[in-house]
Amino acid sequence: MSLVPSLRSRMKKDAKDRFTKAARYRLTSFIRGRGTTAIVEPDVCIGCGHCFDNCAFEAIALEDVHLHVMEHDYATRKAIILTEDCVGCEKCAVACPVDAIDMILKEGFRWEGNKTVPISTEAGKSG
Repeated sequence: MSLVPSLRSRMKKDAKDRFTKAARYRLTSFIRGRGTTAIVEPDVCIGCGHCFDNCAFEAIALEDVHLHVMEHDYATRKAIILTEDCVGCEKCAVACPVDAIDMILKEGFRWEGNKTVPISTEAGKSG
């Protein structure tokens, strides 16, 4: 038995609305590090690229580094966080095998319990 075309289109619209609301909720609420950004400890980073491969927001670049040790030249890579693209999801920090990535607070945020919350600019004003 086939559905009436108007019912089918209404069901499609309802599903799309639910998906849009769910996607918006995920993007604003489920990003664990809202208010944080990643930083890389360059002395610890081994340039493996796991963080680069796991970043869904393309917020990590790999920079070529050339070293001269004794009589030998070496080339390696180091991870660089593009802070303007970093959403603080922590995937890179979890993927790093040597714990070279830490999460820090973004400007305008503070810790409240175990969550980050925006600093209210209205709270400091007297009326």
